[in-house]
Amino acid sequence: MIRRYLTILAAVAALAALLAAPALAGDKGPVTSSDRQLMYDLMVSLEKAAGVAPYASVKILESSEEEFATMFSYIGDQESFYSSALKVMDDLKAGGANATQQGLTAGKFTTLATQPLGDDPFPPDYPPASGFYYSTIVQELIFYNLLPSTDANKTRCNSTGVADYYTVWVALYEAKAITDAICSFFGCDPTGGFCALACGPFEFYGGAVELAQRPLDLCGFHDANIDSAELQAGYENSVGIINSVNTHHTTIKASLDALHIKTDNLSGMVQTILDNQAIIISNQQTIITLLKTPQGRRPGWNFRSMTFFNGWRFR
Repeated sequence: MIRRYLTILAAVAALAALLAAPALAGDKGPVTSSDRQLMYDLMVSLEKAAGVAPYASVKILESSEEEFATMFSYIGDQESFYSSALKVMDDLKAGGANATQQGLTAGKFTTLATQPLGDDPFPPDYPPASGFYYSTIVQELIFYNLLPSTDANKTRCNSTGVADYYTVWVALYEAKAITDAICSFFGCDPTGGFCALACGPFEFYGGAVELAQRPLDLCGFHDANIDSAELQAGYENSVGIINSVNTHHTTIKASLDALHIKTDNLSGMVQTILDNQAIIISNQQTIITLLKTPQGRRPGWNFRSMTFFNGWRFR
């Protein structure tokens, strides 16, 4: 029995020490009211962007200064978290100004078709610029300031903004993992008695992690749709190019074959001309020989007495 009480006292002392532990690496100093306000404003903005009921922000309001200081002390690199949280707040403010309200009309993706032969390229089948997809996923990402207000359905998420949201998510996720481990180690759940006092404020991290993770999940889904559309367009255009090249190859081969036939015919004609020229030259030689020799003269043919043009005579 005594050992059991000692074990309980040791557990309580250890839990109290953990709850009173200072911030981990990156501690920017004592927790102030501005830290509390920043965390509250961040949660409210994320809840508004996600369109969910207030939960994490309510937990901050319900917590005492000491409870919030304990919660905030488990943020690992507080300097990095604070800087990224401010950037995320700026993104949410700018994104909220760019976001527009649209009705939830039915939207659908266009049907893909095999790229026909021709000069027109196959366009990427980007997510729709209207309808349910746009008014939910795209509009929310615009609110997070991770997409521009124009051509958002064709644009990937801003990598710089994603990095800021990811930094905030990592800090909250690691703090949640630590606080969950503390409560689990002592067999606590946020119900009744001492455990409610010790672990109840840590419920904040559950909602906060979900809020910080939402823009990352939406970006991953949206970017994957754009990747898929452009990969499909690349495939379809490659098929079209290959088919066009094959068609051109067939056409060029047929033209070359026809040209070869014409060349062969021309070669035959040239050879015929050369053969006839040889015959003509041979006949000319025979005629010359006959003209220059006595054997070629006809009987009674007098070379010297032949008269040509206008009385000219050969002498």
